[in-house]
Amino acid sequence: MFMFKKVAAVLFGIFAMAIMADTARAAFPEKPITIMVPYNPGGGSDLNARTMAKFLTKHLGSPVVVSNKPGGGGFSETARVLKNKNTHDGYTMILLGAMNSYPEIYQQQYPYTYSDFKPIGNISLSVGAIAVGKDTPYMSLKDLVDAAKASPTPIKYSRAASGGTSHLTPAIFCDMYEVPMEDVPYNGDIDSATALLRGEVKVGSANPVALIPHHQEGSIRILAVFAPDRLPSIPDVPTFKEAGFEMPLEALGPISLYAPAGIPEENAKIIEDAMLKVASDPEFLEEAAKVNITPYVVVGDAFDKHMQKYAELIGPMIKKLGLYK
Repeated sequence: MFMFKKVAAVLFGIFAMAIMADTARAAFPEKPITIMVPYNPGGGSDLNARTMAKFLTKHLGSPVVVSNKPGGGGFSETARVLKNKNTHDGYTMILLGAMNSYPEIYQQQYPYTYSDFKPIGNISLSVGAIAVGKDTPYMSLKDLVDAAKASPTPIKYSRAASGGTSHLTPAIFCDMYEVPMEDVPYNGDIDSATALLRGEVKVGSANPVALIPHHQEGSIRILAVFAPDRLPSIPDVPTFKEAGFEMPLEALGPISLYAPAGIPEENAKIIEDAMLKVASDPEFLEEAAKVNITPYVVVGDAFDKHMQKYAELIGPMIKKLGLYK
């Protein structure tokens, strides 16, 4: 009888522990999740973060909030989060473009590499755009190319931080088609668009989100978008390919969610599953179209493989262009 009671007690203990473990797993997330964005508010990356956060909140049943921490080209705050062991629990994610998540592609020496992340999922493709001031004579991308080649001095264009889409779009384009233009760096897409509006430059490169309102009101003209298809909000603007200039990729960079490596796999899986639900949510797709986000949601191992392929494609381009030493 004593042995039976002892065995029963052990079995009950194991059963209770199993229930507690299941309860703990089911509890995630039991508090708000923060998406840290190491870029300025109002740009394309910030818009991706806020749109995804809104619908993750819906499908996780728990608040997902966005915190902007710009500075250091996006690297400083990312490095801080990765080093802080208190952020390795699934309650802190980081929204990053490819440069900040995969610095070795860009031959950068920073205190972290891609292997320091747990890839959660991709949200969208980063779309580039080339725009000109309303008083310039350039009515098409070909007009701009012809003018640049005929100009005795390089035409200057604004762009955002080094290595981002608004930097690489014109850099790769000018290299491929031998267009002599000179870049003028600004802090972000909004700053690049503002420089164009103020007449500091005749040409601007930025995420379309920063340019579309001004294009629609007629204060600038977007000549082409670096995207797989025309954007719904500016159907009059062709893609680079439609404008007669095919690019090596349909769009440049993934805009993605990461967590620090070592977070609990079950927590990562819950977020990944929620992202897939967001991807098929008609309300998300409608809102993404309205704000010119190009959804491309892929999660977990599939996302990791996507990034490896991206690195294989973009790495040699970066090296050829000599953007970084």
